[in-house]
Amino acid sequence: MNIRPFTIYDASILAEIHAQSMDTAWSEQEFLTLLQTPTHGGWMIIIDDQAVGFIMVSLLPPDAEVLTFCVLPKWRKQQIGQKLLQHFLTSCRHQIHNIFLEVAETNQPAINLYVKCGFKQIGVRKNYYYSSPNTPINAVVMRLYKK
Repeated sequence: MNIRPFTIYDASILAEIHAQSMDTAWSEQEFLTLLQTPTHGGWMIIIDDQAVGFIMVSLLPPDAEVLTFCVLPKWRKQQIGQKLLQHFLTSCRHQIHNIFLEVAETNQPAINLYVKCGFKQIGVRKNYYYSSPNTPINAVVMRLYKK
């Protein structure tokens, strides 16, 4: 298992993982556009020469936001997401004090992971996500404050 920063050259892999992991996937072009912004980046996790998940963030010290975070379905429940999140938290520990994210209120495994890592709910965004067939889902807004 290896965690490494991803680059603009990984946009197609990120789009592929995203498509297999999310109800509404981002395209390769959307990843390319985001990765051209100097404040955006992240890490991917490689197992047996295959990218199986990633976390993409926006870093604007002292704040950061998790933009998207996913693990391929067949690799879930193996602490891969926790390892990625912990890697991010460790990597930014000296420059970031506030980390924000939104998560679908129906994604209890992700909410449990965030709470386990110290995130607290600070709000709700009504009808923020849509699942198929166009069913609105609220987003839980979470924040981790690090001194």
